[in-house]
Amino acid sequence: MSSRPKAVVLGPQDGKTIAVLGNTVTPKVVSADTAGAWSLLEVTYAPVGGFPGPPLHRHDGYDETFYILDGDVTFRLGERTLTQSAGACVFIPRGQPHTFANHAEQPARFLLLLTPAGFEQYFEELAALVGQAEEMPSQEQVAALVEKYGFEVLGPPLPAP
Repeated sequence: MSSRPKAVVLGPQDGKTIAVLGNTVTPKVVSADTAGAWSLLEVTYAPVGGFPGPPLHRHDGYDETFYILDGDVTFRLGERTLTQSAGACVFIPRGQPHTFANHAEQPARFLLLLTPAGFEQYFEELAALVGQAEEMPSQEQVAALVEKYGFEVLGPPLPAP
């Protein structure tokens, strides 16, 4: 007899919030909830002047889908750069070079669907590396972490406008 996933119900303030580099990530549905099929995170990104966003990167192991709840998020998808607002949905298939940032004056909030699950643990490990500091850990530490989670850094974060 196989073990089936059980229903998960979390209220608006429920879930363990991870604070990292001025942003927050709250896993709502995780790998253990879906037998590894997918995970769903609620992310609040600091306004311009805070964390610049991840470097341009790609990963072959999973897809990302962003659903923007509040604010604006600027994406670079390959050679294309576009800004999307609340209500927009952006699907980034595995292997697609991409990055994203919040260049607005107010925080941005979005849901991030990861398929398959597992990458949500990256944020916990990054938060542990950073600790209470508001700066990135060493390049060697970051390189080891990104390698562990299967993504390749291709370039810098999006420059602020």
